[in-house]
Amino acid sequence: MFIDTHMHLTSKQFNRDREQVLEQMRIKNIFPGIEIPIDFDSNFLMRNEEKGLVRINKAAGIHPSRLWKLQPKPEKIIEHICRFARMDDTVAIGEIGLDHHITGTEEFWPLQETWMHHFIEIAQTEKLPVILHIRQAFDDGVRILKEHGYTHEGIIHCFSGSWEEAKQYINLGLFLGIGGMITMGNGIEEVVKKIPLDYMVLETDAPYLTPFPFTGRNTPENIPVIAEKLSKIKGICIDEIERVTTENAKRIILMKRRK
Repeated sequence: MFIDTHMHLTSKQFNRDREQVLEQMRIKNIFPGIEIPIDFDSNFLMRNEEKGLVRINKAAGIHPSRLWKLQPKPEKIIEHICRFARMDDTVAIGEIGLDHHITGTEEFWPLQETWMHHFIEIAQTEKLPVILHIRQAFDDGVRILKEHGYTHEGIIHCFSGSWEEAKQYINLGLFLGIGGMITMGNGIEEVVKKIPLDYMVLETDAPYLTPFPFTGRNTPENIPVIAEKLSKIKGICIDEIERVTTENAKRIILMKRRK
């Protein structure tokens, strides 16, 4: 059994065949995974029974690059996210964090910090892990986590940083999300070799970040492809990759139930 800890099946790219994708996940034992909202509205869409995601674990949050598109007042958004956080199938607060890689968005960075604070407060109140999107903002992200005394479990989505960054995240109680980036020959392999498997979970970010050499839309079915590449990088049999990363993911999914 594999667990995809980060997927966006609410995406329009799955409108034509979402049920077939879910069925293939069941057949290949990559189920139920964690569905991650991107914008505010996708928090509602993923909980719409017509989307077929009833049995999928879910997160509640807003991607940092979508925050400036918000229309409702902040207190109303917080109220909705808190309501979603308390639902039985919600297992994390995410995808939240900081994204500083887009040129010309600097004026929105303070807004991202404000909302990262809000979301971490919700996670701590509801005793949920966080799923963090930290892109070209490592120092600020770690600073905010430390300001909250954050030490409980969560995931750094799409980890592609240095070994020093990995160690700091691990010291904060976070797992590192390993996805298609490790197939793209970008130097992350040397860092991944050093990271203990006990601190890794697998993810696809479907429909994005399709692992090489495949092209087009990414799907959760590619989790074994990522696991196989990780197996080669670390010199560990794929069965062990499957066992340990699945156990790690289950710790995140079951965190609320343990409290």
